Amino acid sequence: PASGPFKFDRVARNDGNNYDASLGIYTAPYPGTYMISYKMYLTTVQTVHPIINLKINGVSFDTIAFDEQIRQSGYGDNTRSSTLTVRLDVGDRVWVETSSNRVYHLYSKSFFSAALIYPE
Repeated sequence: PASGPFKFDRVARNDGNNYDASLGIYTAPYPGTYMISYKMYLTTVQTVHPIINLKINGVSFDTIAFDEQIRQSGYGDNTRSSTLTVRLDVGDRVWVETSSNRVYHLYSKSFFSAALIYPE
């Protein structure tokens, strides 16, 4: 697909089953302030360096981008990450979306995490 929620193929912890691995979407179970972190990994053999968006209910809330210079130099792999706090309501949906769905992820090298830090 051209874009859409990125589906992480390994879920290490999913207390409350609020992350739907089949859809790649986290649904907030309670209103409050959440800490959301994500990191994406890209190999140097990748030819397209996507833009990664964190979306909340379909609206881009945060963006990270990969550097084309890394691929051209041929040195090592490339990661980008972001951590932020956001207020969510019950049922708000959060996901990581790539512009091209061409990010390669290898177990712990890419991740998504959401945690309620201050309930209302």
